Amino acid sequence: MFSKNFEKWDTILGWVVFFIALITYSITVEPTSSFWDAGEYIATSAKLQVGHPPGAPLLQMIGAFFSMFAFEPDQVARMVNYVSGVSSAFTILFMFWTITNLTRKLIDKNRNRIKKELSATVPMTSTTTLEEAVTEAFSRAKEGCSILLSPACSSFDMFESYIHRGNIFKTAVNKLRKSFS
Repeated sequence: MFSKNFEKWDTILGWVVFFIALITYSITVEPTSSFWDAGEYIATSAKLQVGHPPGAPLLQMIGAFFSMFAFEPDQVARMVNYVSGVSSAFTILFMFWTITNLTRKLIDKNRNRIKKELSATVPMTSTTTLEEAVTEAFSRAKEGCSILLSPACSSFDMFESYIHRGNIFKTAVNKLRKSFS
């Protein structure tokens, strides 16, 4: 369940980040020759000509595709500059996915080390489900003490919503209460 929900949320949030970046780049796109791409690329993309060596054939082919959507000849530069915006938004998307997956692998790989380092200052117990955490907390509870259930990372990918998480928590507590009634 954890892996499936992680993949779902990672995909959704990745595309949200992509669209935020795409909108930002689209709003700020240069209508003429820009500072980061030479005007030569705009001219060679529009006509599919050969630019200076080594050139950028992929940029020119994609630019030629984008320039086909210009309604007026004076809009060709803007459309070719959209290539940079779209490419940059995809870069942000892939960077987001790379960071989230690397972080996930680092946490999974170093879970025991993280627990060892933190348990020197804070008593810790690892569980895989909320039901296990409630049962473990109940078994360690002493009269008059408070128990804090605090995940080491966000649990949004384990539950459908905060309501779902709350219902699972209530069910686990009620099950424990019934077993001692």
